[in-house]
Amino acid sequence: ELRTPLAVIRSAAQNLSAGIVHEPAQAKKYGELIDAEGRRLSDMVEQVLSYAGLSDAKRQLQTAPCDIVAITRDVVSSCADLIRDTGCTVELDAPDAALEVPLDDASYRRALQNLIGNALKYGSDGRWLGVRVAAGTGPGGRAEVHVTVTDRGRGIDPADLPHLFDAFYRGRDAKEQQIHGNGLGLSLVKGIAEAHGGRVSVTSTPGAGASFTMAFPA
Repeated sequence: ELRTPLAVIRSAAQNLSAGIVHEPAQAKKYGELIDAEGRRLSDMVEQVLSYAGLSDAKRQLQTAPCDIVAITRDVVSSCADLIRDTGCTVELDAPDAALEVPLDDASYRRALQNLIGNALKYGSDGRWLGVRVAAGTGPGGRAEVHVTVTDRGRGIDPADLPHLFDAFYRGRDAKEQQIHGNGLGLSLVKGIAEAHGGRVSVTSTPGAGASFTMAFPA
């Protein structure tokens, strides 16, 4: 996964430096390719660094009271171009009032972006993405806030469900269809949720999509 974007970037750069590309439109296309692969490589590097940080028992999240509704709306808005490019429509279901949660803002944003990115990558054939924020209860009746990302795609193979949150695990469908990924996204989501004292869960029916829920102590 790391080698592929590097190979594309190097090949494009070599063609440009060798003078093979003469037309401005061609040069623009090469520039867009290098930019896209560079961003993909940067995302993978950030995921690896985040995983290494969450694996360090000494690392402490910098939490502060945050309005999780406002942050979620902002993350969904920041993903608008990606959502549009996949041809999906997004439905955000969240209360008008603020829901205050002790959060590490940057870590929560990364976790939610990972869930949205996964839903678009594996469930875009359903052409719909749902993001829901709601108050709920957890173990022992404690107050929680639940953030759920749902798609209407092909769903998840039951054999993959027990391993989805394992680091570097990739499901059979992802391998067979050669969908790009490094298997760290869901492991990061799990690590971030648990570092906040919360948890993450998944439900899925093959052929009917999947739902991932992060639960945070309110």
